[in-house]
Amino acid sequence: MAETKDKLTLTVRKDVARKARALGRRRKQSVSRMFEEWVLRMSDTEDPLLALAGLWKDREITLEDLRAKAWSRS
Repeated sequence: MAETKDKLTLTVRKDVARKARALGRRRKQSVSRMFEEWVLRMSDTEDPLLALAGLWKDREITLEDLRAKAWSRS
């Protein structure tokens, strides 16, 4: 049986909304689903840094990839 969904309206800055939509397209995931996953991770831990670590779960990215992205922004 499908889960019952509830509509939630968030108000964010335009640049944040634009980034959220772009991230969703890259991940092939809706902004709603990304938010849902983030809330579930945050509710599972007291430490927000540990929750952020979950963002990379099941993603094929290496430390070298992260460094290259960070250096390309400077």
